[in-house]
Amino acid sequence: MLGPVLALKVRHTPPDLPHPMTVDIWSYPTGQRLLEVSMRVPPRAAFAAMAEWRDFLTRQRLVPDRSELTKTLAMLRLLSDELTKNQPGHDRHQRSAASW
Repeated sequence: MLGPVLALKVRHTPPDLPHPMTVDIWSYPTGQRLLEVSMRVPPRAAFAAMAEWRDFLTRQRLVPDRSELTKTLAMLRLLSDELTKNQPGHDRHQRSAASW
């Protein structure tokens, strides 16, 4: 069985940020967590919102992960790795050709 994965979502507007943001946190059975924060703004405000967002992260001393991996794909990979690790006869040091 894969899971369970606890996923929480909240919408929030910090006092020093002009746009509302959506915060998702996913807690995996392994204890790892993934946090995603997003904002929705009109297209004409995108560049200004991006600059405001970077300033906000800097003030909060947060460094974003530059990964392009979606929450769902990250979760599926993590759970798949856990499932594979627990299979009888699995050599945890063995690598597939795709991982080289």
